[in-house]
Amino acid sequence: MKNTKRFRLIIGLIAIMFLVFTLIRSCIIPFARDISEQNISKEEVKRKKEQGRDEAINLFVPEVRKKLILKHNFVSKSKHAYSVFVYDRKYKIVVHKINSMGKFSLEKIVDYKRAATDLSPDVVYAGYEDGNYLDFSYSSEYDSTAKSIYITYDYKSPSKIAIGDSIISYNTLASNISIRYEADGPNDMVFKTIQPNAFHPEPMEISMSVALYKKGSSVFIIVLYVRDRGIIMDDMFLPNLLGVR
Repeated sequence: MKNTKRFRLIIGLIAIMFLVFTLIRSCIIPFARDISEQNISKEEVKRKKEQGRDEAINLFVPEVRKKLILKHNFVSKSKHAYSVFVYDRKYKIVVHKINSMGKFSLEKIVDYKRAATDLSPDVVYAGYEDGNYLDFSYSSEYDSTAKSIYITYDYKSPSKIAIGDSIISYNTLASNISIRYEADGPNDMVFKTIQPNAFHPEPMEISMSVALYKKGSSVFIIVLYVRDRGIIMDDMFLPNLLGVR
């Protein structure tokens, strides 16, 4: 008799857990997906993903394109794709296109500073966790149109390479980098390393580069980071991948 009651109790608890899980999937997950493929037709999702992938790949020189493997391609109704690639197995590259407003100079629309940075409060984010290594998050804010680009990093002052008015590239060691489009606005993209173990509670710095690549009336934001903390990129590594000298 006692065993029967215990069995019924266990079955009841399993049923409750299943209902809770179902509720989470039906409410929370679609809410998070609202900044990706929710409220957008399958045809539009396909079109945006293909366009984002092709535009991103074509930024790089032919030798590099052969070693790019698309891992993620996040799209939403009001924004261009966030295309994520593995390059040469050693690097991760995230590409996102921004439409500018009118004529512009890269030097005049970019601002960067050293400060602690993180996900902005009261903003919905999606993205991925790159193993037990780094989190990439993108926001529900903005619409891929911007007058300015603000880059925040938390550790070593970056080296800056400017090539004409086509590209500005920043190379640094950092544990997190964020990008937003208004001085006091929320962060749109956040890259944050994950603490490696209990004996090293603080996030570790890794080699990261951010390039702003001007193409017509658009700016491609390209973030490159290493997948091995032992790799340190030089200042021209990312510009060379793009073939801009």
